[in-house]
Amino acid sequence: MPEPIKETVFTVARGGKAISSYVVDQSEAVNELHRIESNMRAAMLEPDVTLATVTKTTTYGDPEPVKA
Repeated sequence: MPEPIKETVFTVARGGKAISSYVVDQSEAVNELHRIESNMRAAMLEPDVTLATVTKTTTYGDPEPVKA
């Protein structure tokens, strides 16, 4: 079986849990962080979110012939 593909992606986390989509582009995650912080402030909450990285692991099985 092939080795798994590992990729680092970015997200916004709160309390050790990802709360936004996983994205490859760090600047996109930073924009999301600022948006979430702004929304929390608007709701009179103290922003307690951080920019975080996650290792995404993808595994593919062995190829199987297709009978046409």
